[in-house]
Amino acid sequence: MDKLSIFEVAENSGARVPLNFFESKMEIGAALDWFDNEKLVVAPVKNDKGEYCALLSVFDLISYSVLGKLPADSPGSLLPEDVPALKEPVANVVAEGLRRYRLPIFKKTDSIVGVMVEFSAGKHKVLVTDEEGNAEYMFSQHDMLKFMEDNPSSIPEDLRVKTGDQLGYSMPNIVHAQTTTPTIEILRILEKHDLTAVPLLNGKGQLTGTFSQSDLKGVSTLMLVDLFLEAMTFLEEEEARGAGRPLSLKPDARFGEIMLPLAYSGAHRIWIIDEENKVVGVASMTGVIKEVMKATVS
Repeated sequence: MDKLSIFEVAENSGARVPLNFFESKMEIGAALDWFDNEKLVVAPVKNDKGEYCALLSVFDLISYSVLGKLPADSPGSLLPEDVPALKEPVANVVAEGLRRYRLPIFKKTDSIVGVMVEFSAGKHKVLVTDEEGNAEYMFSQHDMLKFMEDNPSSIPEDLRVKTGDQLGYSMPNIVHAQTTTPTIEILRILEKHDLTAVPLLNGKGQLTGTFSQSDLKGVSTLMLVDLFLEAMTFLEEEEARGAGRPLSLKPDARFGEIMLPLAYSGAHRIWIIDEENKVVGVASMTGVIKEVMKATVS
């Protein structure tokens, strides 16, 4: 694996989609509407010098303008005219979280190892440039997993047969929410625990759905009022959202079984459940790539 370049992996995984970005001088409200129009949930940001300076998501913009500016006990109205921070420039969001929103940039001839290091640390995307530093495309954790799944020799057999239990994917006290929890409260949970998703449980504590940052796709300024909806109702409002379709496996599922749905489903994690359909762990893309890196990079 450590002998491969980013270009070789990207070519093999079909990753090279057109690059789409927005500018830091744009107002936060306008950026939310831009995400909606472009059907995106995350994109790189260019500063006033024309440099790529950050990677921001719809969640990041809402976290700053709504969660960070309105009181938790009484959020008030979420009509655009009642959320003053929507008029602030995206540059303010970037400045508040320079390290958190850092956009890793690599040349396409660089070793894939540097990208795997970033992915293992929790970054979901990196920017890839040509030799002159001109941006070409974004390369994601999904692209990495698709390459590994399509090239079985990239995964050592002794790793492929290990179970989720053996890899430590089962863990106590998974942070969760109820299907009836208001969406805005789930966003506060994600922010508080620095998570990208939580499992949604029914009244019996059983896995019923997943709420992830990606489910904010389509939340424009006019749709901010939907954040007061219960989680499952919110998810069912838009076809683009993955309501009620969580991926799950038992603790004895092998690494190869975990990789396959992650590579092709579009999900970033698989919940580990027991015989009663209760969540007892999670296997994430970040964790999977970390295991592959430990096993293949010298």
